[in-house]
Amino acid sequence: PLTGRVLCIGTLSQVEDGEPALTFFDSQNEADLLTLFWQWLAKGRNEAWRRFVTHNGVAFDWPFLVRRSWACNVPAPKGLFARYDRMDDQFADTMLAFGCGDRTVRISLDNLARFLGVGRKTGSGAAFAALWASDQAKALTYLENDLRLCMAIAERIL
Repeated sequence: PLTGRVLCIGTLSQVEDGEPALTFFDSQNEADLLTLFWQWLAKGRNEAWRRFVTHNGVAFDWPFLVRRSWACNVPAPKGLFARYDRMDDQFADTMLAFGCGDRTVRISLDNLARFLGVGRKTGSGAAFAALWASDQAKALTYLENDLRLCMAIAERIL
């Protein structure tokens, strides 16, 4: 978070009797992007979704988003830290679930997806910024695949 920035945030929401709803948050202005996401999250927590699932969100996604919010002077939700670091009925992390209680267990999204036979990654998160700079459509396709893998894993193990 000290040298990086948030370029895009993607979500995939399971809807009853339909195709999952894909949402991308992106903006040239990182503060605007983070503000939009936090507003969406607050609304969704109150109305729309039952569980927010990440893969390694506890160790990467949530802390990165919160720290970048601090850097951009964007208010992050109060109490988020008390919620996202454990599995409950609102927040879950497939890496934590795979660890079966052992928080030292680490597994990549790609390896877990392959292990469960639900697919594989189409690139590397480390190359996302370069992909975003060169071809945003391909970057969004990469992000969508990660979201679909996370959803498929969650359906199997949560």
